[in-house]
Amino acid sequence: MASSNGINNRRQTDNSYNTTAVNSNNTTDNSRSYLGSGHIEVKDSTFHIGNTSSKARIRTRKELEKLVEEEIGWEILSRQLFIADQDTHRSTILPLDWNEPKYFWITKNTDFTQWKSDANSKALWISGPHDRGMKEVSSHIIGVAKEKAIPVLYFFCSTATAAPGFIATVFAHTMLHLIVSSSSAGKAKLITKAFVQSLLREHIQVRKRLSQFTEDDCPSTAAAKILDASANELHKALMEATKIAKIQELSIIIDGIDITVPEGVVFVHNVYSFVKYMVDANPKFKVLLTSSRNADL
Repeated sequence: MASSNGINNRRQTDNSYNTTAVNSNNTTDNSRSYLGSGHIEVKDSTFHIGNTSSKARIRTRKELEKLVEEEIGWEILSRQLFIADQDTHRSTILPLDWNEPKYFWITKNTDFTQWKSDANSKALWISGPHDRGMKEVSSHIIGVAKEKAIPVLYFFCSTATAAPGFIATVFAHTMLHLIVSSSSAGKAKLITKAFVQSLLREHIQVRKRLSQFTEDDCPSTAAAKILDASANELHKALMEATKIAKIQELSIIIDGIDITVPEGVVFVHNVYSFVKYMVDANPKFKVLLTSSRNADL
């Protein structure tokens, strides 16, 4: 899908849609997002958005900050995001059978049962064969949280396997979508602003890349250009958005994190940093991570 503002293949996604305890201590024009299946196709991980060869006047820093403040809200931003549909993927996972022996290595594991029942046990990393029930356990924990009306952020890394170098973008966008979806309209506005402002600061202060933002850019085009960000920049922006969300109780499930290795080493590091921040920030947050037994993490 190509639009007249130079942004190609973007889709609106707003309405679709051993065990180890963890110590508390960019797209091309050929990119495509298939929301229904949660499948992402990307040919490389570098953004090339918009046409900067025109002679249109470059926006000033104050103009960009005003644009973000007044015109780039969630409705506009969400149309530029790449969101992997986690619920569609989760619907393909069979229910967990607690009496099935092949799951006993998890369901009867002391660390897991303690984590599941103890409010003070914050984070657990399960490592083992992928075909021995880890995704079923992840899906079950998500379901339990939803039944209890506890906000839950969850990401099955297999939903982004078509773009390993792009997974940081898909993860950050999907997490942002889930955070906003569980927030009030007023809070969603603040969360969106914090996320976009963080990315814009990187463009201005670190990259010093104002030349790509011209007065001809509509809010959607400007938003897409601001979203042109590295894994670390997206990670910072997600952290800023989370701070504004001020969630009181939360479950976080990230399944199959090793699928991203070795291309996604930065992603794995950022996920660990994100999880540690969340666990340290609130005693009512519970986190479950899964990976294969032989993952080099």
